[in-house]
Amino acid sequence: MYMLELCRILDISVNELLTGEFIEERNYQQKAEDNLLMMADQEVKQTKKMFFYENVIGIGSTSIFLILIFISVYFVENSVLKVILFILSFIFLIIGVSIALKIETEEGYYECQKCHHKYIPSYQQVYFAMHYGRTRYMKCPHCQKRSWQKKIYSK
Repeated sequence: MYMLELCRILDISVNELLTGEFIEERNYQQKAEDNLLMMADQEVKQTKKMFFYENVIGIGSTSIFLILIFISVYFVENSVLKVILFILSFIFLIIGVSIALKIETEEGYYECQKCHHKYIPSYQQVYFAMHYGRTRYMKCPHCQKRSWQKKIYSK
């Protein structure tokens, strides 16, 4: 919205705003295609970065969970402290997994194996779907069929 208003005020095209230079009519189509390709490439890079963060958060929270459970079982004698460590370990796990699933839900797309429709499911669909890695067994909103749907970086 702001970009369109700025372009109207400056009397330039969005394409010229994105490239930072005046575009002659004969180069306009090529510059527009270059801008679209650059933006798609940036989207893929951002999605890959977020998937890396998802892995770090997921593995980190699971590791903290296991370490705290191990410590409470083998090294803590006080039963009150054991319970506190157990509760704390589950809090770390739940928060970490929730954040990782939120990233997985919002970044990239899932592709239906039946109709090849690409979409972003709800957090609830991702949370309750059977999965292995980033492939989840979900119902496609387009064809309404259930299939194992892979996570992809871009449309």
